[in-house]
Amino acid sequence: MEPGWKYDGDGNLVENDVVVPIGGANYTGYFYNYYGNGFNRDNIEAATHDATYFKLRELKIGYDLPTDMIKNLGLSSARVSLIGRNLLLFSKVPTIDPETYSIRNGIFVNGFESTQLPSTRSYGVNINLSF
Repeated sequence: MEPGWKYDGDGNLVENDVVVPIGGANYTGYFYNYYGNGFNRDNIEAATHDATYFKLRELKIGYDLPTDMIKNLGLSSARVSLIGRNLLLFSKVPTIDPETYSIRNGIFVNGFESTQLPSTRSYGVNINLSF
């Protein structure tokens, strides 16, 4: 057994005397009890969060150019817009977007997260012209 350290009841650093047995392929002791449920995506307390969130998915701001400005170009109307997607996310769920999903045995499971990539924030310009 390799020596380790822990804090006793008085807050002093003392040598660890807690023995965790070494397991094999069929071991269902400490490691599985602590980590196994999470890896199996069971609903354990440590991985449960309030899924209430507020998200600004899309914002589009447009401006119609005045007709006296565009009539010399042969246009009947012109509109310029700025677009942003996934601009804000307010959530108590750490590091993830609550709208995402996980894959479990080839099935999409809503409300579970597994190795999620961050949501993509994007910006754009839209120009609509009518002749």
